Amino acid sequence: MPRPEAISITPRGLKTCDVAAYLGLSQTDFFRKRAAMEAAGFPRPDPITRRYDRRAIDAWLDRRSGLDPYSADEDAWMRRLDDGRSAA
Repeated sequence: MPRPEAISITPRGLKTCDVAAYLGLSQTDFFRKRAAMEAAGFPRPDPITRRYDRRAIDAWLDRRSGLDPYSADEDAWMRRLDDGRSAA
């Protein structure tokens, strides 16, 4: 009987070494920059699992990159949205 295919699951909780790699940093650079990143809103690891939430990291990166419309001036974002509706 053939073996079932293994299911590949991307973990949502990341170990510190995986967070560093995810951010394109060495572990040393991540440890050096972590306090400043946390001061800027970078998520802390879960106190039970001691893992970082990949989605929380993505949300932080989105806010820092200006991709999250609610992180900036919400009124300006709503005006841009209304301007887009007017042009349609």
